[in-house]
Amino acid sequence: MKTSLRSPRGSALIVAMLFTLILAALIGTYYSLSLNSYRLTTRAFHATSAMNVAELGVEEAMWSVNNVVDQLNSGTGADYSKAYSSKYWSWDGSTPFATMTDVALGGTAGTSVRVMVANQGSSKPIIVSRGVIDLPGNTSVEKWVEVTLSRSSRYKNGLLGRDGIDFDGKNPVCDSWDSSVDPSGSGKAYSSYQDAYNADLAKFGESKTSKDGLADHQYVHDKCPIATTSITAQITVDGATVFGSASVAADSTSAVNVGPQGAIGPYGTADGEQFPGSVSTDYKDNIDLPVTPTPLPAATNPVPTTFDNTSTTADSPQIVVINSGISNSTGPITVKKNTHIVLVIAVSDNKTALNLTKNSGIILEEGASLDIYTAGDVSIAGLGIANNSGATGTLGSPSSLRIFGTSTKTSNPWQNISVSGNGSLSAVVDAPNALVTMSGGGSGTQDVLGAYIGRKINIAGNSRFHYDEALAKGDPKSPYSVQLWRELLTAADRATYTKYLTP
Repeated sequence: MKTSLRSPRGSALIVAMLFTLILAALIGTYYSLSLNSYRLTTRAFHATSAMNVAELGVEEAMWSVNNVVDQLNSGTGADYSKAYSSKYWSWDGSTPFATMTDVALGGTAGTSVRVMVANQGSSKPIIVSRGVIDLPGNTSVEKWVEVTLSRSSRYKNGLLGRDGIDFDGKNPVCDSWDSSVDPSGSGKAYSSYQDAYNADLAKFGESKTSKDGLADHQYVHDKCPIATTSITAQITVDGATVFGSASVAADSTSAVNVGPQGAIGPYGTADGEQFPGSVSTDYKDNIDLPVTPTPLPAATNPVPTTFDNTSTTADSPQIVVINSGISNSTGPITVKKNTHIVLVIAVSDNKTALNLTKNSGIILEEGASLDIYTAGDVSIAGLGIANNSGATGTLGSPSSLRIFGTSTKTSNPWQNISVSGNGSLSAVVDAPNALVTMSGGGSGTQDVLGAYIGRKINIAGNSRFHYDEALAKGDPKSPYSVQLWRELLTAADRATYTKYLTP
């Protein structure tokens, strides 16, 4: 019987070979994983770069779109060839598009961006931008973005009191309507709140089932937003009724106080209630001081009693400067039909700029508009200003009469702007450093229409405030800002814009 002798060295060699094969497999797997990870990381890096390049195209387009707004504000009219003035822009009919291939980017990758603007000149232009990063091996990474713009509105709130809003008593009411709506299709919008209210009465009849409102409300709405911007500011509703919403900068709804007979919310909100969702916190808004237009002509003395210049437009008004206040002894002052005036009352802080205590101290005729800029105090009682700029001399929309408070004082005595007595005032009051007061007198009702901005707003007596929702739709002279942003991921999403964004 033979015995097989196995060499230990042979066994060790086999083990070493097996270990080497396993190690080689592990190294190969690690190398493959590392290579794939590198490729993914590189592609992700270039995808981020492509998005940055696409955003660069959006910025170029937004600059050009808002160039048109700057032209309108300067009174020169829109010149699109100058607004889209960089060397990159071309036009296909009314659609501007641009190609930039000289975008600097680190590394060896080639970079290009193509951008277009759809609906140029409308209320909501659309910017579409395509950023492309060319990679070695005839490959590329690209990103498409679609950005919808809208004009920002300074008057998205009916009442904005930076340091607070106080309602005194149980009679004040806030609600809303839209002066731009033409429900009948007849070409006549409900420029006045009373038009809308009367239309609701005629269609539905008045009902007491809703607190101080109409049971059926097609034209008069419960969409009056009120807000504060100071972290310490409070809204005190007491016994008033706010048909709408309230926003405070504080981080707690305890900054909104509703009395047992007050309410905040939609029609039907019970006494003493803040309707769920109608009160919000952490509100932010940047309210800059209104800027007096320039250049200013020499002061006119005495104050004209009639302004009649039909060659003016809302975009190119006549600017008039006076260096003394206006009272009932001055007028009446009439802004004639289709005349557009900017009136600068150049008096110092806390001096009287307007003191109109009788009917028709200032009269706006049909189609007229008046912007008043002053750092002085303003007092309007009854029908001290008659905004009859609507069709056939009826009450005009608030945008036809704007009072801008330009005082830079941030401590007492503040600029004072008061509206009191019985009657109606349709106007925008924009005075961030002013104490704004509305107070109805006697047994009558004071209707105040428009939007108001002040350092603090006090509303008392029989005042009824009616917010014009049309003011939130954006001022044609306001710059565009981003409303919606989305990435276009599919061929179907991109198909509409391929014509302009494909080389």
